[in-house]
This record gives sequence, C-alpha cells and structure tokens, in this order.
Amino acid sequence: MNIKVLRDITGLSQTKFGEKYHIPLRTVQHWENETRKPAEYIVYLLERVISEDYDMRTIEITGNIDDSNDSDMTITIGDQTLEYDISGWRYFSNEENADGIISQVQEDMEITDPEEKLLKAKLMEFFKD
Repeated sequence: MNIKVLRDITGLSQTKFGEKYHIPLRTVQHWENETRKPAEYIVYLLERVISEDYDMRTIEITGNIDDSNDSDMTITIGDQTLEYDISGWRYFSNEENADGIISQVQEDMEITDPEEKLLKAKLMEFFKD
C-alpha cells in the first residue's frame, strides 16, 4: 500500500496528515516522493488506524490469477464475502480491472467513499502481481 493512497483516503494535506498521525512532514514527503520507504508494519498500522478513524470495514482480497479459465477472486469487506470470476482479466489494464470489480461490488453492497478508495488501491496491487 502506498502512503499517498492512504493520505488521499483521509482527504488531508500532507501537513494535516502528519499532524494527525504524529509523522513529521518531511517524512510524509519522503514517503510520497518514494525517496524513502516506510517499513511494512508502519503502512499496516496506518491502514488500520485510518480504517478506524473513517469508520471503514476491513478489506481483504484473495484469489487465483493464472492464464487458465479458472481465475477467481474473493473480496471480504467487513463480514461480507463476495466471489468473482476474473477469467480474461489480462485483456484489460489494471485500472480497468479494478474499476470493473468496484462497480460489481457496488451492485452487491454499499461501500463508503473511503472504502472504495482503499478497495481500488488493494485491487491495483492485486492485479499488479
């Protein structure tokens, strides 16, 4: 997960984000400019705190992506689990894949704007790998 994505979810400026989460402004800038990389546990903890602060449910994505016709994805948001067939995903860009899945999720359940932003970031990571 990218620190800029987490900050975008909050809608805060770099200064306000740093103040709210007790991170020096220069550190936030270095992380976002990717001149330095935060430890994985920091990203994990920030994601958890931001999720709590913005009343977001936990979002987990698992799945199987391969060249066969058996590609599938499971998205868990809070206590709801959704399953999607993603066969043929390689024909589209990662962003198109993420947007398509998000529109399907929105048909199946209500998600908040911060949850949608976090889901998109996680989907982009999922399809990148």
